[in-house]
Amino acid sequence: KSLHQISDTTRDRINKKWSEKIDSVLNKNTLNIVAGYNRPPFMFDKTSKKGIELDLASKALVLAGYKIGDIQQVSFKKASHILQKNKNIDVAVSVEKVKDSGLFYSEPFIGFDNVVVTRKKDKLTINSVDDLVDKTVVTWINANKVLGPRFHELFKEGAPTRTEKYRELRDQVEQHGTFFTEQAEAIIVDRTIFDWQKHNFKDQLNIDEEYDIHT
Repeated sequence: KSLHQISDTTRDRINKKWSEKIDSVLNKNTLNIVAGYNRPPFMFDKTSKKGIELDLASKALVLAGYKIGDIQQVSFKKASHILQKNKNIDVAVSVEKVKDSGLFYSEPFIGFDNVVVTRKKDKLTINSVDDLVDKTVVTWINANKVLGPRFHELFKEGAPTRTEKYRELRDQVEQHGTFFTEQAEAIIVDRTIFDWQKHNFKDQLNIDEEYDIHT
């Protein structure tokens, strides 16, 4: 039909559809990203749009010829789901692989070196996961699900060996505050995150302490 023979509403709908298609073509090299938060220095707070993970991913995409568009920050747990459901999101940074998700996963570009940290003055011996059972331990939320079969067996919900001595806390600052103020004998954490938080807490609490790293 001639544009003069159709209603204003229909014409506006056609114009909008074509405009969206044109915008899509013009912006095909611009990628919108979803990333996590609250895991410094890998990712900072929810509105920061910065951290090692995002910086590295953005740099790699730019070197591949893409432009970076909008950046959203959500919990790491939700990132894959948002990428699957939201057609405006092109890339999710640092997500766990979901079987049969239909998503493409790059090779890992960030590695976590999870260790047990104790105070040197406490002279604790940690040779295996079992040595943690009688210690006061703090770590991140759901750590028991990703630190290996034996760890999960000992510290999963409902396990007789998971007592009030073992705590999983969502907030990194709270985790480290619990350890640095000696409310826990050990903290399980990525080595880089521990060094970052130790620096931050040293300024706040004037901590001058030596630590043992158990790998």
